Amino acid sequence: MFFLETIGIGVGLSMDAFAITLANMMAYAGQLRGGKKWLMPLFFAVFQGLMPLLGALLGTVLERFITRFAPWVMFAVLCAIGGKMLWDGLHDGGQDGQTQTRCCSVGLIALQAVATSIDAFAVGVGFAVSGQNAFAAVPVIALTTFVICGAGVLLGGKFAALLENKATIFGGLILIAIGILSLVG
Repeated sequence: MFFLETIGIGVGLSMDAFAITLANMMAYAGQLRGGKKWLMPLFFAVFQGLMPLLGALLGTVLERFITRFAPWVMFAVLCAIGGKMLWDGLHDGGQDGQTQTRCCSVGLIALQAVATSIDAFAVGVGFAVSGQNAFAAVPVIALTTFVICGAGVLLGGKFAALLENKATIFGGLILIAIGILSLVG
C-alpha cells in the first residue's frame, strides 16, 4: 500500500510543476530545444524527490517556518515570473513587431523547481511523524514527477504551436494563478 500511496503523493506534488512546465514550454518554446527542455522534468523531479527527505530529516525543527512561509514564497516567485512573462507577451520588443527576447535559464528552472517543491518538505515532515520511510519514497516521487513533467514538455510544445504569440501571455497567467492558489490552498 505504501507504494500506491507514494505514487499518489508524487502525482499531487507534481501538479504545479506540470503546470509550470506547460507554461515554460509555451513561453520559451523557441529556446527550449533538445536537452534543455528536459532539464525541467529533471530539476522538478530532483527537488520534488529530495524535499520530502529533507523534511523527514529536519522534522519538526523547521515545520512551523516552512508551513507558515511556503505559500508566500511560492506566491512571490511564481507571480514575479508570471508577471514578467505576461509583460513580455503584451509588449512588442521592436519596430518590426517581434516580441522581446525572453530567457529561460537554468537558474530560472532551478528557482521554479525550488518554489514548487516547498510543499514536499511538509510531506517529508508527515513521513517522519507517521514513521514512514522517506528514503523509499524519494525515487517514487521523483520518477512520478519526471514522467508527469515530461508529459508537460510534450503537451506544452503542442500548445505553443496552437497559441503562437499568445502562448507567453497564457503561460504567465498560469503561473500567476498557481501563485495565487498557493495562498488559498
